[in-house]
Amino acid sequence: MHASTFFASAAALVSVASAGTIPTFAKRFNVTEAWGQWQVTNLTFYDSPSSDSLSFQLWWDNGYSGPVQCSASLYSIQDDSWYRCAAREGYGDNLAFALSENWENISISQKLYQSGPRVNLNGTAPLPIKWENTIAGRQGAGDPFYVPVLSVSYTFGNGTTSPTEYSTRK
Repeated sequence: MHASTFFASAAALVSVASAGTIPTFAKRFNVTEAWGQWQVTNLTFYDSPSSDSLSFQLWWDNGYSGPVQCSASLYSIQDDSWYRCAAREGYGDNLAFALSENWENISISQKLYQSGPRVNLNGTAPLPIKWENTIAGRQGAGDPFYVPVLSVSYTFGNGTTSPTEYSTRK
């Protein structure tokens, strides 16, 4: 009886050790789906000949983490340029966003620092802006929406990065 308990414990330990750094829950699903999605709220835009600005709040971990304020205000917000979100309690410095051409899509990147490898998450979604014309340009807002994690990679302590794993969801 004691020998079988010992061997069962040893087998469990070996399976945990061989699991590596990918959590068990992530192995049961598409790995990107296991990381979830970000929620974008309080979305506002302003576009004029003299300046562009946008602002939104970003939540993650099913709404349990966040919000982090993300914004950019420049003469011209560049397509495919990355902007960092404001730091809040150590979270914002690892979040960034970019807008595609004509502000049709938003991309979000998050680096999760943990014991073991750093996790690099990326996702993209359509940007649902409702535009209004004003005298000096146009302004817009958007209802809350989600940006799914579409790719994940891991950066190890020695600087190497794992191959990127892509999601099958759109």
